[in-house]
Amino acid sequence: MKNFFLILGIIIITLGGYLLFSKKSIIPSETQTPETRSTVIPDNTKETVLIELQKLDIQITGSSKELQLQLPSTLSDANWGMKKAICEEGGYTLSIYAGKTLLFTSYPINEIWNNIEPLNVWVASDGDQIACVYKAVSENSMTAPGIFSIKPNPSIRKE
Repeated sequence: MKNFFLILGIIIITLGGYLLFSKKSIIPSETQTPETRSTVIPDNTKETVLIELQKLDIQITGSSKELQLQLPSTLSDANWGMKKAICEEGGYTLSIYAGKTLLFTSYPINEIWNNIEPLNVWVASDGDQIACVYKAVSENSMTAPGIFSIKPNPSIRKE
């Protein structure tokens, strides 16, 4: 009888461990980081992005970087809440894309913030629709939050 309980305990522990480590979460947490992956931009999307930048008189100085991001269902955390506000300031409505996957295209531009920080422009698009355009410091910058509207800013100047 003692062996029976020992074997039963080993089976329960083994089965529990298997279920614990083999199951994936079906419902993603709101705090999870959106999935990113590199992608190839379709030609019509590239053209739409470049036309938008030209309309905004934003001059690119290098090649693009692209990634797809699935936006959270609510744009209320510190990161997405800030981006939503910056987009609205620039005349875009990012909130209608909440929960959707957007293509984010970044280009280095000929503008600097505070006379020292080189800027990139980010364009969020859904096919041939522009969801938002904003400026940001480079990835390695220590400036926080480091994200700016496309509206004129006295701390941003062309190089």
